[in-house]
Amino acid sequence: MTWLLFSAISYFFLAFAAIFDRLVLVGSPTSSRLYAFYVGLFVGVIGLILLPFTGFFIPSAQVLSIALFTGVIWTVFLVFLFESTFRVGVSRTAPTVGGFSPIFTFLIGLVFLGQEVLLSLPGIVSFVLFIVGGVMLSKTEGGMSGEKSRFSPRVLAMLLATALLFALYLVVLKLTFSRMAFLEGFAWTRVGSLLVVPLLFFFRDVRQHAFQKQNV
Repeated sequence: MTWLLFSAISYFFLAFAAIFDRLVLVGSPTSSRLYAFYVGLFVGVIGLILLPFTGFFIPSAQVLSIALFTGVIWTVFLVFLFESTFRVGVSRTAPTVGGFSPIFTFLIGLVFLGQEVLLSLPGIVSFVLFIVGGVMLSKTEGGMSGEKSRFSPRVLAMLLATALLFALYLVVLKLTFSRMAFLEGFAWTRVGSLLVVPLLFFFRDVRQHAFQKQNV
């Protein structure tokens, strides 16, 4: 059950990150795409800085493609996550994404990893409780903080797409780390985030404000 402890700790830190995202996105001119641009650029540079510490390790073309694709999916996921947070608030986004992403992770994992994650009765119970808890929190009026939100079918579709992208990211991240060491995998997946950064310049808000001083 060690995985459950680490999962709970991970959710704890994700909660802090989600609250910080909310503070940045609300009451400031920063859009979800612009914020994703900043984050993708920052972690991409971090990845490039880490490459010398890996001995400039270059994996096979297949493994490198998986690692770079992982970074791409992560950055696209951030765009959806930030937009969802901006629209309905962190108290609705985090529980909904956290409730549905385990389902998508399990299904995608069965396809790409060829293995079942739930192997025991305690694991099944824990898995179900995580899902039920997240869904119940997302269905409460205004979420945990009483925020007024526009939980329309379009927003729900965005939240489900966010959960799906997060699940896909976790699966391909697992594929990456199963084929290379942690530092090499972390560096190359972060470099993959840079591949999305130029594409974000197709959006006018990113082009106009990317290198302007933001008042947060």
